Amino acid sequence: MSREYVYSKLMYYFEYDNNKQILTIGFNGGRVTRFFGINAGLYKKFFYADSYGRFYLDHIKSKFESEIIHSSDKELSYSIYSNFGHNILSRLSSFYKTKRLKLKESKHSSAQKKASV
Repeated sequence: MSREYVYSKLMYYFEYDNNKQILTIGFNGGRVTRFFGINAGLYKKFFYADSYGRFYLDHIKSKFESEIIHSSDKELSYSIYSNFGHNILSRLSSFYKTKRLKLKESKHSSAQKKASV
């Protein structure tokens, strides 16, 4: 289980436990919530989504049993967000998006090679 830090208006990290099928999301407002019953296929779609917030709102929010495991006042979260820095988060987001695109491209080219054989 590894934590993925993301640049999003809605969340700043998520992590997934494949064995327990639990997705944990740290929201920018300071709340941390676990979502139960998230299968690997849905998590993969979430991980590769163009917009984490949109995917969360459309496919996860209110659709799975959840548990708030941490609720904090917004100042703490925003101070962490500010200290981490918009520029750093933006660079991390670009890095991970590039990494995901390269993975998508390599899978696509592998599929094409198999199809042509």
